[in-house]
Amino acid sequence: MRKVLIGTWILAYLLSALLAGCASNKEDERSHQRAEELEKQREKARARQAEQRAKYAAEEEARKREQQVPEEEKKLEYLRKKGTIKVSSAKVTALALSPDGNLIACGTADGKLKVFAVAGGLKMAAKKHSAPVKSLTFSSDSTILYSGSADESIIVWEPAAGKMKRKERGFFKTVSALCTGPAGSKLAAGDGKRVYILDADGHVTRKLESQAYGIRCLVFAAGTQEVISGSDSKLIEVWDLLSGKVKHRLKRHSRSVTCVAVDEAAKQILSGGADNLLVSWDIEKGKEVRVYYGHRDEVTGVQYAPDGKHLLSSDASGWLLVWNRKTGKVVLKTRAHKNSIEGIALSSDGKSLFAASGDGTVSVWEVNPEE
Repeated sequence: MRKVLIGTWILAYLLSALLAGCASNKEDERSHQRAEELEKQREKARARQAEQRAKYAAEEEARKREQQVPEEEKKLEYLRKKGTIKVSSAKVTALALSPDGNLIACGTADGKLKVFAVAGGLKMAAKKHSAPVKSLTFSSDSTILYSGSADESIIVWEPAAGKMKRKERGFFKTVSALCTGPAGSKLAAGDGKRVYILDADGHVTRKLESQAYGIRCLVFAAGTQEVISGSDSKLIEVWDLLSGKVKHRLKRHSRSVTCVAVDEAAKQILSGGADNLLVSWDIEKGKEVRVYYGHRDEVTGVQYAPDGKHLLSSDASGWLLVWNRKTGKVVLKTRAHKNSIEGIALSSDGKSLFAASGDGTVSVWEVNPEE
């Protein structure tokens, strides 16, 4: 009996050891599997990182190619500084030129408005806004000036008389965009919610409800019944004023659309964004034409040069860039201001460019002086 018990104990011990060994082997196998899975995950992560680095390198190389200046254009002096207008100790937040080329209007961060003669001299100074002036535009005959402000109002001015004509209130937050139609019979304004159409006296006649929020910029397309808006929601909307509906919604920018321009033929839109990009668009098709790489900060102004061959742009770091419109390459890059450039305006004859800055001045540039 004793031998049987001893044999049973030995058998039980051996069976227990065998089971423990099997469990250990299974645990080792599971640990090995986990290690293999972890290594596979690491390999996938490394592959993704390598792919991302390759993508960034390709994009950077493409940007460098875009910025290379062709040999025939390296000596081009497309912008030549003519002078500086001292406006205020406060930031110049809005800028407009009269269509007749005689007046330049400047709005400031402290709510002031100043109008200068391009030939020299202050023509008007006033403070009727209680918050920063964010937008300015002249009537087509240069006799009326409109100012939009963060105080939720638009003021109609008579620059020749140096006085305020009337004030329109009731907008949603900042009136950050204003533009006048080519015929002068319409004024478009944009605020935090919508686009407004006003008559020449500044009365709202129509409200266009937008899917976008924070309208930042507006421009009429010459010879058409269309107005183009850019917004904080990264959208460009092409509005048909006859129907009051959006003809195209264009999206390429990854951040706010800060400025827009339309070429003389009203065939293309040029947009600038807080993503440092310029994008050209076909108005009729509603399609992207080209992306321009070159700015390293938010684009604050865009213009089509009068020669039809170049584009002009500014950014929040104080740089002015000239682009070859066809190739998309930067032709000229100059530091116009140590502070930000808040916007640019081109004279009606295309010979002068004005850049408003956060340093309280406006720099004046001769365009294409070698022509």
